[in-house]
Amino acid sequence: MSDITNGSSAGFARIVISALKTEVVFRRTFSDEGTFAAKNAAEAWCAENGISVGESQGPAPRGLLVGEFDIAKWRNLNLEDRAALHGVMTGDGRNGPVHVELFANCPLQMPREVGP
Repeated sequence: MSDITNGSSAGFARIVISALKTEVVFRRTFSDEGTFAAKNAAEAWCAENGISVGESQGPAPRGLLVGEFDIAKWRNLNLEDRAALHGVMTGDGRNGPVHVELFANCPLQMPREVGP
């Protein structure tokens, strides 16, 4: 819990994925330097791969869905909405790094970039 209170979203992401009871089958980290550079690179990668990204809400995760969707902020997604997501984007949107994690229910066939 200390990760969340210290402003890090890493702990928050672990809690979210654990709560969703889903398997992460793909993970990519964006560490571009510069203000919002990692976030912008992650969003561009998602767009190139046909993945819609949810609205930003502070340190909360952003939902990911394959296809063209308008995804609400995390606080406005109920448990059913969250369970239907194909993945999440987490991390420090301003300074990086930013992580894209896709779940087992994601229809894209991506090679695992980083271990579990």
